[in-house]
Amino acid sequence: LPVPAAEVGAITVRSFIQRMGTAAATPQDAFDQLDVNHDGFFVLDELRSSSDAFTPALTDDEAAASVAGFDANLDHKVCLAEFTSAIRRRSFYADGPPNAAGTGPGLKVWQATSEPMTLSVFTKRMQSSYGSPKPAFDGMDTDKDKYLNMDEFKAGAGAFESHLTGEEAEYAFAGFDIDGDEMVCQDEFMGVLSVGRFYPSKAALAAASIVINKPAIVLTTTLAPTTTEIVAVTLALQASTTTNVWETQKAPIDVPTFLSQMGTAVPQKLSMLQSQAGGCVDLNTFRAAASDFNPPLTSEQADYAFCGMDENHDKKVCSFEFFGVLKIGHFFPSRSHLEHLREVGALTE
Repeated sequence: LPVPAAEVGAITVRSFIQRMGTAAATPQDAFDQLDVNHDGFFVLDELRSSSDAFTPALTDDEAAASVAGFDANLDHKVCLAEFTSAIRRRSFYADGPPNAAGTGPGLKVWQATSEPMTLSVFTKRMQSSYGSPKPAFDGMDTDKDKYLNMDEFKAGAGAFESHLTGEEAEYAFAGFDIDGDEMVCQDEFMGVLSVGRFYPSKAALAAASIVINKPAIVLTTTLAPTTTEIVAVTLALQASTTTNVWETQKAPIDVPTFLSQMGTAVPQKLSMLQSQAGGCVDLNTFRAAASDFNPPLTSEQADYAFCGMDENHDKKVCSFEFFGVLKIGHFFPSRSHLEHLREVGALTE
């Protein structure tokens, strides 16, 4: 039976993730560490054997309560979807089994349909209009950028002869979006279909010899600002209509290099980012601070770093964005990644 919230004791979802520390930078990272035998699940024995991944280590009772709390469908094992959903809910499952078989209340669950939206159901519906996966992907990719966003996926799946409802399409899209960047590339689409289930683990993909290669997006100043995060920010910052080299080629700086050149302390010119109430800096202030790094950032590096930290495209970098990017370890993170850090107490806004 699911463990009532009152019986979970000292262990909570928040404390569980906090005690994993840097190993839980993302739900996928945390899950991969706990899935010791890489079968796409973790069970009580695996969690107990991973107790040294926690500080302090989990007791046997805490491990048992955690597995019971994460186990939404009562099968005595925890899959990635259950684990991620509980983290997003910020609580263990304590209200009984979920409404739809195989899914948890925090996932994309629909009500009272004739069949649950499993991958086999999606495949059957897809085959009502397409003979194989690639033509289906190409048909849904209306802007031909080699990615499906949510709108394209919902419109495409809604046009199947045996169509998906909007809620079914949202659930299926999340199951295909392996890296959680809110876009599905062809490798993700084909990979999930090859593995045979939504939310496949990295180990399951590796076992099927599936490698996810995200295609490069060719950026030009004629694209709509919403096409990618980089375009949205750089078009707002650049006075000219020339596309910078780093928009289509290798980035001029990464987060480890940024940290190395910044040093161990936040520069005085960025001190407002460390204030208790939080603060923000504009591009000129950011550039001025970057000029004090050792060695100083070039203007190209400073502009790229600023763009990569300005997640909401408001032409400012605020405390939540700055420290979130440093924790995540790469520029241009998704909002969901930043929100995860806040949910588990690693960031405040």
